[in-house]
Amino acid sequence: MQSVEHNLSYLDNCLEEMETYLLQPELFWPLSTSAGVRSEFSRLTVANVLLTLNELDAQVEDMSPGEAAQVSRLRTRWETLHTKWRTAIESKSIAEMRARLNLWKAYILDLEEQKGRQANYAQEVTQRVRFALLHKLTGDAVLTDELIERMQAVDSRALALTAPADFVWDKPLQAIYPPDEYVFLYRKPKTTY
Repeated sequence: MQSVEHNLSYLDNCLEEMETYLLQPELFWPLSTSAGVRSEFSRLTVANVLLTLNELDAQVEDMSPGEAAQVSRLRTRWETLHTKWRTAIESKSIAEMRARLNLWKAYILDLEEQKGRQANYAQEVTQRVRFALLHKLTGDAVLTDELIERMQAVDSRALALTAPADFVWDKPLQAIYPPDEYVFLYRKPKTTY
C-alpha cells in the first residue's frame, strides 16, 4: 500500500488529467510532468483511480483532518467526472477490462507452465481486482457475452491453480475487499499442480 500523501497526490493528478485522458485513444495514460507528478506514479487508468480511492478508504484512520477533507473533495470530483463523462468512462473501462483480463490470463498461463511465478501472486492478482472494480463500476449491461465467457474461463483455470489462503494484500485493505466479491485475494498458488 502506498502512503496517504502519495495516494492523495496521485489521485489529484489523475483527476486533473481525467477529461484529457478520456478524449484520447490511449488506455494507459502517462501523467504529465507538471508540478506534483512523480516518476513512480502509475499511469492513469479508470481502475487505478478506483484502486487508489479504495486505498484511501482503508487509510482513513491514519489521516489528519485535512487529509480526510482532501479525500472527500477528491471523491466528489471523481463522482462529478463520472456523472459528466459516464459514456466515455464506460468505454475506457471496457477496453481496460479486456487489457486487465489479458494480463491476468497471461499470468495464469505462466502458473500452468510452472514458470516459478508463484511469488508474484500478490502483485499479479491486482489485474483481476482491477477487472472486478471496473465490472462493478460499469455493471453487467455493458459487458459482452464474449468478455464474460473469457473471464469465467480464466477464473476457472485460476481456481484450479490456487488454494484458499489468508488475505494476500496489506491487512487494512481486507475490509474493503470482502472474500465473496474478491475471492482471488484470499487464494494463493498451489505449490504443486
